[in-house]
Amino acid sequence: MHVSQEARDQISTILTTEPDKVFRVALVGGGCAGFQYHFDLTESKDDDVIIEAGIVIDPISNGYLSNATLGYKNEVFLKSFFLESPDITNTCGCGVSVGF
Repeated sequence: MHVSQEARDQISTILTTEPDKVFRVALVGGGCAGFQYHFDLTESKDDDVIIEAGIVIDPISNGYLSNATLGYKNEVFLKSFFLESPDITNTCGCGVSVGF
């Protein structure tokens, strides 16, 4: 997985307030298309795949997202992390879930 500079900077800022946590990227089942992205601050786990310092992903999600790019939008009305992946085959109409 690639991490954009904007995402890296935002995660670094977040982790300064939670130094014992990691930023976790995951896919969870749900939504119209099958999977939803999930971002969270959690404890690290023994089987985590380390993307970069302080950024981890579980092995199953990594299998789907290894070609993805983690980005961060910092717009007037929207501040959020997002993933883009060439492996996505479909999305739902509201843009909340994806399929592979």
